[in-house]
Amino acid sequence: MDKCEMFIEKIKEKYSDIIIKNYKKDTLGQNNDVIIINDNLVFRFPKYRQGIKTLKVETELVCRIKDYLSLKTPYPIYKNFKQEVGHAFTGYKMIHGEPLFKNIFFKIKDKQTVADQLASFLKEIHSIPTDMVSDLDIPIINNFNQWESFYKKVKEKLYIYMREDAKREVELIFDNFFKAKNNFTVQPTLVHGDFGPSNIIYDIDEQRVVGIIDFGSVKIDDPAIDFASMIGPFGYGESFIKKFKNIYPNIDILIERAKFYASTFALQEALFGLENEDDEAFRSGIKEYK
Repeated sequence: MDKCEMFIEKIKEKYSDIIIKNYKKDTLGQNNDVIIINDNLVFRFPKYRQGIKTLKVETELVCRIKDYLSLKTPYPIYKNFKQEVGHAFTGYKMIHGEPLFKNIFFKIKDKQTVADQLASFLKEIHSIPTDMVSDLDIPIINNFNQWESFYKKVKEKLYIYMREDAKREVELIFDNFFKAKNNFTVQPTLVHGDFGPSNIIYDIDEQRVVGIIDFGSVKIDDPAIDFASMIGPFGYGESFIKKFKNIYPNIDILIERAKFYASTFALQEALFGLENEDDEAFRSGIKEYK
């Protein structure tokens, strides 16, 4: 029995009334294995034990905040939170569309409409009162401590794999970030935490964004975090983010910090791979520094 068949068996054990006509494994997902059933149901199985706890929190969170948001979110219908990897899962109706990767984005003629939709969503989630989710185990990030700790890990664990000039470049980026004291006086908000192209669902026929998925990285943090993936190498560029200004007026203040966060993505991937024995993630993250 392969991994995919095992997941189907676990779903059947819990929900025997589901009629499964077809299924396939989705290739996306760093922290979860994703199975699509009948082209209409999405099931997520955490790959790691910590991911089970995260999925449980995410499920409760989405139930609480969905009415605050103008775009569809993955509302859980099926759930099983057994504390064992390969058994725990959630399932929801698929939000039909395509991840808004660059190959689709650059074909869109009316990019301002897309910008308005995304800006509205981010303004909505960043405006949700944090005390609404204070009883959930959602990380509350101290921006200085977070990045000081990350930088220390980079030096301790990744420097041995990096070129000397790459180390100097990383040091310059972090030194400049730590020197700007206003980077650490930000009012934290609820953030999506992984607001990148793979989690933005776009309907090509309707020519609009129809949903946002994967709330597993939600935290209380600098709202600039949610702009970073759209500025990063797989995103849409700074000029597009500036189109958010009509709906998100202080976007210019956030962009500089978002650019710093985006510059750390490869290091984050390499460190994740190293700490979780994920060789593919490590190689992908470290390659530009070797």
